[in-house]
Amino acid sequence: MLEMVHRLESFVHSGGDLPPVSLATFQTVAGFWRGDSSDAATLTKAKTRTWQDLRSREGDSHSITSQASVFDRALLCLLDPTGNEAEAEDYAEWFEQMLAML
Repeated sequence: MLEMVHRLESFVHSGGDLPPVSLATFQTVAGFWRGDSSDAATLTKAKTRTWQDLRSREGDSHSITSQASVFDRALLCLLDPTGNEAEAEDYAEWFEQMLAML
C-alpha cells in the first residue's frame, strides 16, 4: 500500500489539479499507511467523504469524467485495510487502471 501512496504522491507533487477535499483525503491516507495513525475509523470517514465528493462532482458514483475523479477512485483503493488478499489484488488492479488515466 505504501508504494501506491508514493505513486499518488508523485502525481500530487507534479502539480495535478485536485480539489482541496481530495488533497486532504490523500494526506489522511498517506498518514495512515506511513504509520502516523493506526485508527482505521479515520480511513472509514475518508472513504465516506470520497464517495460523497465523487457523487457531488459527477452526479453519480459511476462516472469518471475528470482528473479529480480518477484520483479519488485511486484513493478509494487505499481506503480499505481489510487484509483480504483477493480484495487487495482487485484494488491493486483498479489502482493501476486509474493511475494510467492520470
